[in-house]
Amino acid sequence: MGKSLDLGYQAMAADTARENAAINWCNALSEDMRDASR
Repeated sequence: MGKSLDLGYQAMAADTARENAAINWCNALSEDMRDASR
């Protein structure tokens, strides 16, 4: 399992479009949380 897990993480890291989408989602979520606390 270790080798296949490593390969899976490498494939995910190489998917820059999906990584950017995940970053944008996280940023939007943190902004929503900040706004909700006001």
